Amino acid sequence: MNNSSLYWQMYMKLESELIDLSHYIYISDKVSSYNNDPDELTPNQLYVYSPYIADLIVRCGVEIEAISKELYLKNGGKPKKKDYQLSFDSNCLKHLHNKWNFDNKQVNIISLHFDLSDEYSILFPLKDAHKKHKTLWKTTYQDLKHNRYKNLNRGNIKALIESMAALYLLNIYNINEKLYCKYGEIRNLDYSFGSKIFSIETPIFENKEDFKASSSPYIISFGDVDIDKFLNLEQNKKDYLYRFLLNQSGIRDVNVFRSIFEDYDLDGISQLPIEDVFKELGKYRVREKYKSLDSYKEKLNTFTNSDEFKGELYQQHKEYLEEELEENNIDSAIELSGIYYGLELMQKNIKEIRMPMSKNEQICEIFIP
Repeated sequence: MNNSSLYWQMYMKLESELIDLSHYIYISDKVSSYNNDPDELTPNQLYVYSPYIADLIVRCGVEIEAISKELYLKNGGKPKKKDYQLSFDSNCLKHLHNKWNFDNKQVNIISLHFDLSDEYSILFPLKDAHKKHKTLWKTTYQDLKHNRYKNLNRGNIKALIESMAALYLLNIYNINEKLYCKYGEIRNLDYSFGSKIFSIETPIFENKEDFKASSSPYIISFGDVDIDKFLNLEQNKKDYLYRFLLNQSGIRDVNVFRSIFEDYDLDGISQLPIEDVFKELGKYRVREKYKSLDSYKEKLNTFTNSDEFKGELYQQHKEYLEEELEENNIDSAIELSGIYYGLELMQKNIKEIRMPMSKNEQICEIFIP
């Protein structure tokens, strides 16, 4: 048995005891009345307390301390000379919060054993958990640990649920299970990971730089896809090129098509590397744009204000700075810009069709960054 399995086993034991408790106490935040009599109100059950509930909270707290230290060391935390010098909250949870931003991480109550409104069934159990006196479950745990009798009324169901949710979320991070599925099936996955009470949020973020803003611990990743393989997910390369070219302004005429690609017919062009096709297309587009401009000044003014000149790829690979453009080099600069304009057109076109195709067909990796 590895460490993550051990912690999960302990969590599931505590969860089963909370479910058993719900068979004896109706866990609800609703306030109702008997025969609509305002003097006969049924109180909010979340504040029911008992020695047994207090004991469950303390046991959760002990597990949270242990798993926080485990995660801290697994994720780059520096050990102390003595174990007791390592604080589970100000050291461990703070370090983990800086890595994952716990404040946004949401846990949902999904159990049919509980009758709770959104206010109590949507939890952020690790929000501010690294700070002193900021989290209900943590202050309750400390109070019960140090003086059980005096603080017994704090050992209530609300504090227990929040303690359990915090332990559940830390276990999700500790297990760190990777998931694989088609994009369209992401929402069909079971994000409870076996819990009968809690579930994490469905991941939506696809950018590793933005994952800290996500309410889920997980993000989605698309694998790198070779362009040719990617195109073949929907159609073969020949059909793709043909449809793309026919949709380009000024290229519908077969003579224009042949003027760009010279000796290649449609079958032949489909065998060319796709980058070459777009380079030729870009060169044709700029030639058409500048062919009516005779004077150097007209070309210079049009060129330096154009998209092809301002394009990222051209700016990275240009041979002449703007102030170096002269009558004897402007034509070659324009042709070079056409090549990079074509490549940028290729990137844009691939990007536009890539996401819907990926989302329908591509296998995604779902993981904790």
